[in-house]
Amino acid sequence: MRDIERTGKIILDLCGGTGSWSRPWALNGYDVRIITLPDHDVRTYEPPDGVYGILAAPPVRSSLYLIAWLRIAVETLRVAWRSSMLALES
Repeated sequence: MRDIERTGKIILDLCGGTGSWSRPWALNGYDVRIITLPDHDVRTYEPPDGVYGILAAPPVRSSLYLIAWLRIAVETLRVAWRSSMLALES
């Protein structure tokens, strides 16, 4: 099995609550950022550049949460895709 460099790779844990779901990633060296109420609201959160992965368990009590989660997921993936394409070009 090859050794994978994990340090600095950002994982967003959307609606992560206590962070127990993302804990295995944090324990393996990933930079896990738990985006959950009351500190962060997924509806207004602006993801950083360089996101490596997204975990999400949004409450589907309201379609607004689902729409916000999808917006963040799509934008984050778009940024990650552009970054990877630029890296391949250089």
